[in-house]
Amino acid sequence: MAIAVPLAVIPDSHNSTLIKLLVFTLSAGLLLVLLGLKMIKDTALPGSLPITLLLLIPAMTLLHQYAPSNSGITRILLVSSAIGIFISLRVFRISREKILIPLIAGGSLAILVSILMPASGRRLAGVFGNANLLGSFAAGLLPVGFAFLLGKGWKRVSLLVLFLLLCTSALIMSGTRSNILALVGATAAVLFIRWKPELLKLILILFFAVVLVMVFLQELPAPAFGDTAGVRQVIWEGSSDMFFGKPVFGWGNGSFQLLFPRFRPSDFALRGVSVNTAHAHSEPLEILAENGLIGFLLWSVLITLLLTRALKSRKVSLTEWGVITGVSVLLLEGFTSVALRWTTSVYFLTILMSMLPEGQHGGSKKLPRWTAILPLAAGLLLLLPGVYKAYRMTRSSIYLDSAMTALANGESAETAREFCLESLRFNSWELGSWYTLGNTYGQEAAAAEDRQIVADLVEKQLAAYDSLSVRAEDFAWMRVNRVNAFISLGMFDSAMDDVIYLYRHRHDMEDFCLDAGYSITPLVSPGKSFEFMNIVFSEVLVELHQCDSDAENVPMRIGRMESSILTTFALAANHAPDMVDCMRHATDSILTPCGDPLRNSIMSSIENELELAVEGYQLLERYSRGDFDGLEQNCLEVLSSGEAYAAYHRAVLSLMAARNGNTEFEEMAYEYAIVLAEPCSPLVAHYPGAGEIFLAAASISAAEGGPEHVPRLQEYFKFTCDIDLYGMKVMNCFGNCYANQPSPNVMNFWLRNGGPLASTAFVSATGQLAPEGETARLLQVSGAESPEFQIAAYFILNSLAMTSRGANTDFIATAALLQLHNQYTELAETHGEEEARWIIARVLNSEIDYLENYCPDAVLIARQLKTAFETGEI
Repeated sequence: MAIAVPLAVIPDSHNSTLIKLLVFTLSAGLLLVLLGLKMIKDTALPGSLPITLLLLIPAMTLLHQYAPSNSGITRILLVSSAIGIFISLRVFRISREKILIPLIAGGSLAILVSILMPASGRRLAGVFGNANLLGSFAAGLLPVGFAFLLGKGWKRVSLLVLFLLLCTSALIMSGTRSNILALVGATAAVLFIRWKPELLKLILILFFAVVLVMVFLQELPAPAFGDTAGVRQVIWEGSSDMFFGKPVFGWGNGSFQLLFPRFRPSDFALRGVSVNTAHAHSEPLEILAENGLIGFLLWSVLITLLLTRALKSRKVSLTEWGVITGVSVLLLEGFTSVALRWTTSVYFLTILMSMLPEGQHGGSKKLPRWTAILPLAAGLLLLLPGVYKAYRMTRSSIYLDSAMTALANGESAETAREFCLESLRFNSWELGSWYTLGNTYGQEAAAAEDRQIVADLVEKQLAAYDSLSVRAEDFAWMRVNRVNAFISLGMFDSAMDDVIYLYRHRHDMEDFCLDAGYSITPLVSPGKSFEFMNIVFSEVLVELHQCDSDAENVPMRIGRMESSILTTFALAANHAPDMVDCMRHATDSILTPCGDPLRNSIMSSIENELELAVEGYQLLERYSRGDFDGLEQNCLEVLSSGEAYAAYHRAVLSLMAARNGNTEFEEMAYEYAIVLAEPCSPLVAHYPGAGEIFLAAASISAAEGGPEHVPRLQEYFKFTCDIDLYGMKVMNCFGNCYANQPSPNVMNFWLRNGGPLASTAFVSATGQLAPEGETARLLQVSGAESPEFQIAAYFILNSLAMTSRGANTDFIATAALLQLHNQYTELAETHGEEEARWIIARVLNSEIDYLENYCPDAVLIARQLKTAFETGEI
C-alpha cells in the first residue's frame, strides 16, 4: 500500500489523484473490515485512541454534505479513509519498522522516478501530478527517513546520504518555498522542545534555521508577488468572507469551489487568481469555510491531543522524533498549501500520525462486543458505495481528459462531445465535462452554415452551461461564452444580465464587457440598457475621484459623468420605472469607496432628478404637440433653483431656444449635447427629443455666430456621425444573430436616424434603406453653409460612405478634389489664398484625427485627399 498509492499510474494528471483515492478508499475499507473481525474476538483497544473524536469527525463530515459535488464526495472518502486507517494501524500495533521501511523505500522510489521524468514546466511535479505535492511529500519524508536511517548507525551512511540527496533535489526542483520553510520551522521547533536549550543553544538553533533557509531558497527562482503571496492574499480575503457568512457549521464539504465566486474580490483575476479556484490554499481557512468553527475545533482538538501526548512521552526515540517532525512539517505547510486536500498528502499524514508516541495512555480499554459492528459497517460502506463512487469519478475524469485531448489535437467536436457525455454518464457532477460539452456545441456552431442548425447548436450550448451554472454559478469562462451565445440567438436581455455580472465581478474583463454591452444596449429592453449604463457611469465616476483631482480635465470629466448618471435616472423614470430601485441600490454600492460626502451628494441629486423627471417628460410632450405657452419659463424656474440637473428641462429649454433663436442658452445646450454624445450615446434611442437635441444646439451656435460657431458646428456634426458609426456597430451585431427581432425602440429610432454607415448595415440586415436622419438634417442648419464646415462635412460623409460600401478609394479622388477646389476658391475670395490654404489644411488634419479614432478604414481616403492638396493638385 505504501508504494501503490504514491506511484499510481497516469502521473502528472488529475486522473492519477482519483486512482490514488480509489486505492486509498479500498485499503481503508479492507483494514476496517479486518479490524471489525478482530474486535469480534477481542474488543480491547489502545487507551491512546480518542474514540469520541475519531467517531465525531467522520460522522460530522458525512452529515455536513449539502450537495453531492465531486469535491464533497472526495472529502468524505478522504476523511473516512484516513480515520479508518489511523484506527486500524493503532489497534493492530504494527511495528514502526515494518511501516517505515516500505514507506521510505516507496517514497524514495516515487521521488527518484519523479526526478528522472521530464518536467512539463519550470517546476517538477513527477508522479505526484503537482509540484506542491512533490515538495510536500519530500519535506515530510526527509526528517522521518533521516531519523530512521541515522538510528541504524554508520553502516547505513551511504543510504542516508543518497536519501538526503533525493529529498533535497526534489525540494529544489519542485520550487516550493513554503515546504522548505515548514521543514526548517518544524525542525527548529522540535530541536527546541527536545533539548530545551539555554539562550546560547537557542541562538545556535535559530542560526542553523536561517542558514538552511538561505541555502535552500537561493536555489529557487523568486516568484512574483502576484503569483504567490498576492494570489493567496486575494483567496484568503474571499475565504474569510465565506467563513463569516456561515461561521458555526460552514457551507458544507466541497462547497468551496462552488461558492467561492460569491465572496472573492472583484479584481481577483487582475491580481493573478484563477477563474476557477478549487481550494483556499490554507487548510485552516478551508476547514473554517466548509465546516465552520465546529469542524475546525474537532480537528484542532484531535491533532493537538495526539501531538501533546506524543511530546509528553517519557522516552521518545530518535525515529519517533523524526515522525513528530514529519507530522509538524505537513501541518505547518498546510497553512499556505492545498496539499492536505489531495490523496497522497492525506495518506502520508495518516501513516505518520498512526506512528506518533502514545504518551501515558499506552494501556488498553475494553469495549462492549457489539461495538465491532462500527468498524465492520464503516469498512463495508467504504468498500461498496465508497469504492464504487471513486471508480465512477475516475472513469468520468478519464473520459473528460480524452475529450480535452481530442479538442487539443483538432479532432471533431462530435468526438469530443461523445467523450463528455460518457464522462457525465459516470459522474453528473464533473464540472469540467459540462463546460467542455458546451464548448463543443459552440465550436460546431461556428463551423455550421445552416442558420437553423447553428441556432439549435447554440441552444444546446446554453443548456450545457445552464446545467453547469446550477452546480457552480461562475465556473471559469462560462459567462463569457454565454454572452456570445445569447447574442448569436438574439437573446439580448439574457446576454446583458451576464455582461452586467461580469462587469461588476471581473475587472479584467472590462474591455470585453464594454464592447459587448455597448453593442447590445440599444437592442435590449430599456430597463436593461439603463441598468448597464448606470453601472458603467458609476464605476467611471469612482475611478475619476480616486485619481489626482488636480490632473488635467479631471474635474470637468467628473462633472459630465455625474450629469450622465442623473440623465440616465431621468430616462429610466419615464421609460423603465421598475428599474429605478435596482439602479439606485447599485449606484449607492459602487460609490461607497468614494466616501459619504460624494455618495450622499449623488444619491440626493438622484432623488431630486427622479422627482422632476415625470414633470420634465410632460413638458417635452407639450413641446412635441406645439403647446409652447410658458414652457421656457417653467424650465428656467427649475434650472435656476439648482436642485437637480433636470435632464428633460434642459432638453426642452434647448429646443425652445433653437426655435426662438435665443442664444442665451448656447453654452448650456453645448454642454448638454456633449453629455449626450459622449458618455450616453448607447442610450440615443431614449434621448429627450432623440437626435433633435444636436440640431437644436447647432442652430443656437449658428445663431450666436462669431469665430466659435464653425468649430462647434463641426463638433455637432461629428456627434451625429458618431451616432451613425455606433449605429453601424449595433446593426452589424443585430444582423449577425440568428433571430432578427430587435426591440421596437431600435426599429423606430434607426429607421428615422440612420446615416450612411447605419443605412448600409441596415440594408444588409433587412433589405430596407434607412434615411440619412440627423446627419443629413444637420447639414441644413442655418449657418452650416460655411466653407469650413462644408469641407469637414463633405469630407467625412464621403469617406465614411465609400468605406462602408467597400468601394475603391481611387474612385472618389476626382469628385473630392473638385469639391475641395470649389471650397478653396470661395475661401480665397473671402480670406485670401494663404489664409484659405491654412484653413483647409487645419480642417483636413482635424478630420484625419477624427477618422483615425472612430473609423480607421476611412483614413486611407483621408490621407489620399490631403496628399493631393499638399502636392498642389488643387
